Amino acid sequence: MEIIELNDWKYEIQYIDDMIRILNPFIRFKFNKDGELDIFKKGSGLLIEEKITTKEFINFIQYTFPEIVREEIRKLAESDLRKSRNLRNLEKLIPHKLGTINNILQFLENLQYSNSF
Repeated sequence: MEIIELNDWKYEIQYIDDMIRILNPFIRFKFNKDGELDIFKKGSGLLIEEKITTKEFINFIQYTFPEIVREEIRKLAESDLRKSRNLRNLEKLIPHKLGTINNILQFLENLQYSNSF
């Protein structure tokens, strides 16, 4: 029997470790008493888990998980857009004599810097 050097597999092991961490909020892996791997899908509650088959896990990885990622990206993009709109609206509310938000922020930084001495 050939001895396998773990150093030869470090990228694969790192990849598997990263995937387990990424999936941790959704999937839990556990070896049972027979040494077989059981896969559990986590529910919305902290203690709700259901054992799933390998086929169901593959379905989750191929269909459900990408949808979760897309939804998270959409939420982040919406949040960034909202913040950007709020900043533009704030700039409109400030009298033109004061200048832009950037000028005001720089003024406040300078004021804070001069008060520190």
